[in-house]
Amino acid sequence: MTHLARRQALRRIGLGALGASGVPAALAQQVPSAAASAADGSARLLFGIPPGAAGTTLAQALIGQMVSRYTPPIKIEHVLGREARRSAEVVKSALPDGNTLLHAQSALITLFPSVYRELGYAPQADFTPLASLSEYAFMLLVGPRVPASVRTLDDFLRWVGDNPAARQVGVVLKGSQGWLMAQHLVRDRDAPLQPVAYAGTTPVVNELLGGGLAAGIVVTGNAREALADGRLRALAVSSPQRWLGLPDTPCFDEIGLSGMAMTGWYGWFGPAGMAEPVVQRLRAAIGEAMATPELTQALERLSMRPLRETPEQLRERIATETTQYAQAVRQARLSRI
Repeated sequence: MTHLARRQALRRIGLGALGASGVPAALAQQVPSAAASAADGSARLLFGIPPGAAGTTLAQALIGQMVSRYTPPIKIEHVLGREARRSAEVVKSALPDGNTLLHAQSALITLFPSVYRELGYAPQADFTPLASLSEYAFMLLVGPRVPASVRTLDDFLRWVGDNPAARQVGVVLKGSQGWLMAQHLVRDRDAPLQPVAYAGTTPVVNELLGGGLAAGIVVTGNAREALADGRLRALAVSSPQRWLGLPDTPCFDEIGLSGMAMTGWYGWFGPAGMAEPVVQRLRAAIGEAMATPELTQALERLSMRPLRETPEQLRERIATETTQYAQAVRQARLSRI
């Protein structure tokens, strides 16, 4: 199979063949109805990204520390479709009993409202914010397809100019921060790049390692082994200052791309209308679990920074970022999808 054919297949399937619902067949059985309960009585934590990414590792680490702090037990379910929006739609429609929760990347809450014509939910009205967990940045990675002599972003753009067949840049989800950053790069540097959206992080990393992609933008904390052994190289990071775990990687802001300075975060949400005792019990258990040494170590391994915010601060963060991303989308002159 050619590089192009393989990329097209991976973009369509993410992990496996798509069914009529737009969900990989291998995971279709994991997509619950809004009113369904887990057969074993556990609560469900829905995540719209396929397994294998840093977000799943974070969720699993947190769930592990909540076992002794919260009942019923919580299990993660990967609910795919509609660029991760399906997971939010299921939680929106679930009973507000605390048994169906959302593990959300911040784009789902703060960026997507400015990107999609039909979002399927109202982020600030349809959910109960439970906790912000951690903050992450984004890396522009290059793989073995790019010569070792390419050491900077400018080097890479010159190399792509001479090798237009390598112009595609893999991003995770159309409408995400990585997608928005790629659009900014095309516009601000007049770069000969073509952003290509994949269903998850793992396909992007695998395509980089296999030479199908020359470059990709993914969340920090992913592809740790490949970065450590040099198979992948980070040319720039999106945080305002240099990011933990990547001390030698310049920020986009350092190289004159202030429009690409952005971070994201993970948070847990429930449906609107949850009873206050349930909300308080969940928040207390999450806070205790996040304060454990085990979670501190997990965040360090994932190159994430812990967030310690009150519910009011989380709501303020959501409102502020929603406004900022609306402005960023307008400045990039992007039409709604």
